[in-house]
Amino acid sequence: MARTQQIENHFRQTVSDARNLAATLEQGQAEMPLAEHFGSLIQSLDRRPFSVTLLCLDKPSRERVLKWLYGHQFAVFSLQISGQIGLLEVQLKDKGYAVENSSGSRQEFDTWEELVQVVGDPSGMTDSSGQELTLVTERVNDLKNLNLLLPDSTKFVQESPALLTRILRETNILMVAGHPHYALSEIERGVINDLMAEMEGFWPLLPVDELAEEVSIPENGWWQQVARPKINLPPKLITTHVEAELPGFLTSPENALRQTLQLLLLGRKAETAVEAVNERLSQELRQLESRKKREARKTQTSAALGNDMGFASQLRNHLGDGVSDINKSLQEKARRNDTGTGNAGQQLKQFIDSMHIDDLAMEKGYKSIKLSLSNKYQESLTRFLRDALKNGVKRDAEMLNSELDSLKRSLSNEFKSKTGVEPVLEFDPLNRDGLIDDLASSVNLEMRYQGEMPKRGFFQRLGEARRAAFVILMSVSLLAMMGINLRDNPLIGVIIFFVFVGAFVFTYYGWKREDEERLEKEVSRVREEVLGSSRRLLGELTREKQSRIGDFLERIKKQWQLVLDRTLQDWQQRERQTSEKQSHQSRQRLANIDTLINQWQRQQLPAQKLQGNVSKIVSDCRAQLEMLVDA
Repeated sequence: MARTQQIENHFRQTVSDARNLAATLEQGQAEMPLAEHFGSLIQSLDRRPFSVTLLCLDKPSRERVLKWLYGHQFAVFSLQISGQIGLLEVQLKDKGYAVENSSGSRQEFDTWEELVQVVGDPSGMTDSSGQELTLVTERVNDLKNLNLLLPDSTKFVQESPALLTRILRETNILMVAGHPHYALSEIERGVINDLMAEMEGFWPLLPVDELAEEVSIPENGWWQQVARPKINLPPKLITTHVEAELPGFLTSPENALRQTLQLLLLGRKAETAVEAVNERLSQELRQLESRKKREARKTQTSAALGNDMGFASQLRNHLGDGVSDINKSLQEKARRNDTGTGNAGQQLKQFIDSMHIDDLAMEKGYKSIKLSLSNKYQESLTRFLRDALKNGVKRDAEMLNSELDSLKRSLSNEFKSKTGVEPVLEFDPLNRDGLIDDLASSVNLEMRYQGEMPKRGFFQRLGEARRAAFVILMSVSLLAMMGINLRDNPLIGVIIFFVFVGAFVFTYYGWKREDEERLEKEVSRVREEVLGSSRRLLGELTREKQSRIGDFLERIKKQWQLVLDRTLQDWQQRERQTSEKQSHQSRQRLANIDTLINQWQRQQLPAQKLQGNVSKIVSDCRAQLEMLVDA
């Protein structure tokens, strides 16, 4: 008895320490389940309720055992409600009766008959085979502080894991009632073995009729066909006519065996709860270590954030490449458009090919006619070149604005994706009208062409007629030398006269044709000279236009680079300030986490000590039980 008291004192001190430790761990929580659980263990020890499980293998055994424990009326009542409920819990008190179902509804009664009437009424309880029922009844014998868990059958225990868990949580001794010659089924043997795997004690109850002619106890009864428990109490014969004596551990709260069994049950509960405390400690430490690693990574990231020169260089390259690509695209488009095979070149050639003789100015001299381009044609050609340049500038300006808008969006998106800030990139459009005026004023054609044609008058026509008449005279002379003398023939004079007149008249027709052919050749030559000069002038002005556009792009590039640099510097300054603030806060959080880790680590040693203490209490209780059973 003294040893049991020592174990109890050790248990009280250990559970009290565990409650204080749990309260420390759960400080600040709305609920404190671990501390409340340890407190309930101490209260259970003070109330000293003793709970056992009674598993009856058949109805006669159930009736006899309950009659032995609670009286005949209760045994009959239990058989009446058997099958309607899955688990019947019976609690004893000095006065009064009560019933409480699984939903928590409780009714109290003054007499046993009132309780039987309500519980026996089908409308008074739920029609469910899975219902649990708790009965509080007055004790009629020496039983004290005894709670009896009475499952309906082994089959129900097998089909209800929750019931099996509750039985193993609340009791540690299994009483099995059955006739000595009862044959266990496989289900019954399996259920009993499952229960005894976690139970501390096994007590077979054998109802017998001592007045029967043949009363015998088999050598290998059913209680010997199940797994061996840690503590095996000898079988108890429950006689029919002579009331068997109730054992001391059922009737006396001060019984050493009963107290040790109670301590062992509470010790195992405390052992599980202390394991939960240690698991809570380990979980909290793991969470704190994880938080510490996250904060450390944040601090490293913040420390690494500085002047992002790589991003600034990337922006400069992006801007420079974009402007360069725009300039190259404009130059390539101008080259394709302004060459001989391009649109502007073809239009220029078509315009010059339309030149005709009337576009030449003729200035008559003394012996020749001077040829040059007429002022009207030169003005028309100048207008054409100016229009071509104007259209080119408009086309390039539209393309330039479109490409700059695209580059602006690309730069803004890249900057925003990195910093979350959108830079204000604005630009003044190209001064298209001013560029057109400057280029138009530079259109100055200097034509070096100077052609001429011979000037022929009346005497030149006489000379041409004389040459034709002279041909006739030479022919007559040749014939005379050959012996044919026609000089004296008057007809020859007539012929020479008519040839002379005919040749003179023919010059008015033939020379006109010659002048037209000569003019066509001059026109072809002047076309080539004008086309070459116009192309050279157009090329020079196009290069001037590209140079002006390149200067404009360079100004835009510098302007945008300045905006990007300033915006990036402002963002980096804000980020550094934010980073410094976050780093300071992170260092504070790390210090707080380290403090918490130290606090939790300081609780590990007491928790481990508690684990060793409750394990020792459980082992001491088992050793004490073995000694008491052997005694």
